[in-house]
Amino acid sequence: MSRILNITNGDHAVDVMRAAHIEGDFLPWRDVLHEGPVPDLPLPALAEVRAEYIASMGWAYYPEVINSFRTRDFQLQRLSYYKQINLWFEGDLYDQLQLVQILNWLHHYQQKLPKVTLAFAPGYLSEYSAAELHQLQANSVPLMPQMLISANQVWQAFTGGKPELLVDCLTSDLSSLPQLHDALKRLLQEFPSQSTGLNLTQTTILQLVQQQSLDCKTAFSGYQQQEAYRFMTDLVFMARVKQLAQYGLITPADVDWSTELSLTTLGHDVLAGQQHLSKLVKFDFWLGGAHFNHEKWWQWHEQDQCLHICSA
Repeated sequence: MSRILNITNGDHAVDVMRAAHIEGDFLPWRDVLHEGPVPDLPLPALAEVRAEYIASMGWAYYPEVINSFRTRDFQLQRLSYYKQINLWFEGDLYDQLQLVQILNWLHHYQQKLPKVTLAFAPGYLSEYSAAELHQLQANSVPLMPQMLISANQVWQAFTGGKPELLVDCLTSDLSSLPQLHDALKRLLQEFPSQSTGLNLTQTTILQLVQQQSLDCKTAFSGYQQQEAYRFMTDLVFMARVKQLAQYGLITPADVDWSTELSLTTLGHDVLAGQQHLSKLVKFDFWLGGAHFNHEKWWQWHEQDQCLHICSA
């Protein structure tokens, strides 16, 4: 029996790896860490928080999610059983946050690590052929101490409730994890912008709807084309659209995939920077360990590449 563990982003990647006869066991990470609370907690406690959030969004049932996370965490505790751990991750925000979380966990692992390799996929693993997967595996690199140090720095900044530290990470040497810098920049663009209060995803959606009325399915396709590296699932996208409708920036209020979207007058004003979203709604959401509320939130300044703390 092989004593190799392959850890990757989700079930689709696992399916293509199995079909390509990649050797070993498989562990899909699954968590969508760029959405909802990700506080600085030990993995078991964090799993509870994440499962509660995912269930509250209606993306899966709580027992299903928590059982999946507990199975995942149990397999991690058996790390000493394996002779080799292969990490397979893409360069998008979804994958890079998962990779950083895993490397942070390995950074604090109390036992001797088995051999660990990293396969940095330049594309999307679920679209790889068998030959491309085997070539990617052949090009994998061994885990280096600097990778663990960089991942720990980013994970602490992401989960610690002081997201301004992410900017310090952005200007630090992340070259040992070559896809992390761009993903981190994309993460910072998910903070409300200084000019409008919209994050980049919200801005892109409103710009698409401003150009022409279109249904949610078409909007999702258009949004995906705008991303340099796609990372958002359809379920998360729909949640973003519903939030914009709740804010009164698009109509109608009740949205499904066939709904034709239109920009409201308020939506036009916010997109043009004539009104600021933070003055119109009371923020109440999480990004990593940072809780945005009506008393305290953060704004991203694209031109200055910095975060500013705001208060009521």
